[in-house]
Amino acid sequence: MTTYVEIVVNVPQVTGTFHYHLPEVLENNIRVGHLVSVPFGRQTVQGIVTGFVEQPEVSKTRPVSELIDPAAILTPVQIKFARQLAKATLSSLGACISLMLPPGLAKNADVLYTAQTDLYNNLTQTQKRFLKLLNKRGPLRGQQIDRSLSRMNWRAAARSLVRRGLATTQSVLPSPKV
Repeated sequence: MTTYVEIVVNVPQVTGTFHYHLPEVLENNIRVGHLVSVPFGRQTVQGIVTGFVEQPEVSKTRPVSELIDPAAILTPVQIKFARQLAKATLSSLGACISLMLPPGLAKNADVLYTAQTDLYNNLTQTQKRFLKLLNKRGPLRGQQIDRSLSRMNWRAAARSLVRRGLATTQSVLPSPKV
């Protein structure tokens, strides 16, 4: 049986909650308050699971992409309080939840890229440079790659390599700053 969740996405202009379904690999790992990444339009965004629903509001739901942090970011009590606060102040639930997020989580998670091959056959110049960088320095975050491959549209090349299985991605939270 499919499990459906209600999620508040971390997109400032968007209000309300959205329903997604859990893929089998995440079925027993997701709880209320978890930080997840979900497809939203053409992009992937992060969101907070605010509850489970028996029947989604839409006939076709999209799957949750991944669990970003195994520890819950918010407690069920905080989410209940955010719902009450949103109702009392006529604010969106997302705005009220954002008040409770730990510092640094308002930023989007970064992506860690890892090379899965050291062969460079049938690749574009950008794809070759991207894979050579990962093979030389090991797994890198998107921000690190931005600095190393500045003035280059490496993200499209990376997506193509991930689809082909030549590289992998994993969402990671930004490091805490003092």
